[in-house]
Amino acid sequence: MDATTVDAVDKEIDKTVEMGNVLGIQLEPFKAHIRSIIVGEGVCANGHSGGLLCIWNNRVFIKEGVIKNLSYMIISGSMRNIEDQVNIVNIYASNDPVRRRNLLQKILLHKNSLHGFWILMGDFNEVGKEEKRLNSDFNATNARIFNDFIRDMEVHEYQLGGGKFTYMSSNGMQHSKLDQFLVCQGFLNRWPNATALALAREYSDHRPVLLSTTLTDFGPRPFKTYNSWISIPGLLEFMGEEYQKFRFTGHADLALATKLRWLKYRIKEWMESKKTLREGRYKEAKKQLEELELVSESRSLCQGELDRRVDYMKFILEYDAMSQWLVLGRQFVKTQWSSMRQALILKM
Repeated sequence: MDATTVDAVDKEIDKTVEMGNVLGIQLEPFKAHIRSIIVGEGVCANGHSGGLLCIWNNRVFIKEGVIKNLSYMIISGSMRNIEDQVNIVNIYASNDPVRRRNLLQKILLHKNSLHGFWILMGDFNEVGKEEKRLNSDFNATNARIFNDFIRDMEVHEYQLGGGKFTYMSSNGMQHSKLDQFLVCQGFLNRWPNATALALAREYSDHRPVLLSTTLTDFGPRPFKTYNSWISIPGLLEFMGEEYQKFRFTGHADLALATKLRWLKYRIKEWMESKKTLREGRYKEAKKQLEELELVSESRSLCQGELDRRVDYMKFILEYDAMSQWLVLGRQFVKTQWSSMRQALILKM
């Protein structure tokens, strides 16, 4: 990693350690280990645009070379259980057609000099077919150049699930499928059932796109308690009421331990009930927002639908900010909510 990437990783590790301290988890002794397993490369942004980051698990992928450019980054190396070299290209193409064409030509030149598997990912800022745009200008010449690039690179696209488009304008009117994964024939033959999924857009104007070759089950989610819960309205009153209800006959030390354990489970039950109500509203808001965005892919939203979309986004932002607050404390959410609110105002 270069100095810029190392500095960014160190800052992220420090923030993780700070979060652990808030939660009562001492991560300081593990900083060296964390730093050893976080491997990545990056390209700094140019003004308000650009900026690329690649991170990977060094137990799965070992970097052997890197090529950096303002608009793309090629990470070459070996991947576990794959004999051939793997070349992963992270792309952020320009809006300018000439610069975008030059970018594609440069990647083609690298393809002719590097052997092995090829995986291209990122924002190509172009589509190859007219149906991949809605209420957005389609340029046949630019599309032909992009299709020629795909042909010459000998790469293929997986069918995208989760949505027809990956980009949506702030007013919900324009849609484009700009973000995608393109893989070589060897990759396609090895993982014919891999899936490309457009995830929820939420804060960004682009949907994150996930390429998965396996199905992962993380198992049941653990239930934890946090000191910051005492700031939740109604919890202290509930604890006082439940504390008075408990009765126990026996030694004082055993009574105290039993009472605290009983109170802990009662708090968990109370938190679960509140959480269920909040999550229900949150999931419904996300569902309604997703439905509106899917509708906007086939027709323009009316003013009432646009207003509801803004309301759903505000609620989701508030919920996510509150979730962070429950873990990190009140000061964190003030800063985060202020910046998110300003971003939302700018989009409106």
